[in-house]
Amino acid sequence: MDGEYLLQYDCPMTKDNYIAAVIVERHDHISLYRLFPEQDAQVRIPMLAGSKIYTLYRKDGQLVATQQ
Repeated sequence: MDGEYLLQYDCPMTKDNYIAAVIVERHDHISLYRLFPEQDAQVRIPMLAGSKIYTLYRKDGQLVATQQ
């Protein structure tokens, strides 16, 4: 769609290892997109210049954060 990015991840999305959330940070707000086990590992986010994207992975019971 216009004005959006489609982020797709290569992740098995099992109950033990999955992407828990994608966070988009901009200078004036933060958006949180939740993902759940056994759903597709993809999310649509708005195209916003200057945004930072963080991904929270649930891996063997622990949360691991990465910045993209």
